[in-house]
Amino acid sequence: MQPDTAMVVADFDAIENEVKKRRCPCGGRFENKGESSRPHGDKRLRVVRLECRFCEARSRIYFDVSGLFH
Repeated sequence: MQPDTAMVVADFDAIENEVKKRRCPCGGRFENKGESSRPHGDKRLRVVRLECRFCEARSRIYFDVSGLFH
């Protein structure tokens, strides 16, 4: 997933749920290694940094949280 294809979420619980269900290609579970926010064009993104608990592969997931802010 890249910033241009960020998943739109309705609440922050959806971010946590998505991280919990993700699996590494090796089959391991990911651990949340930190989150940050950043603008991307007219969107506001939440970036979650992941690391596989088994093989230590790193990944990022981008969420569009623009709708959560007024």
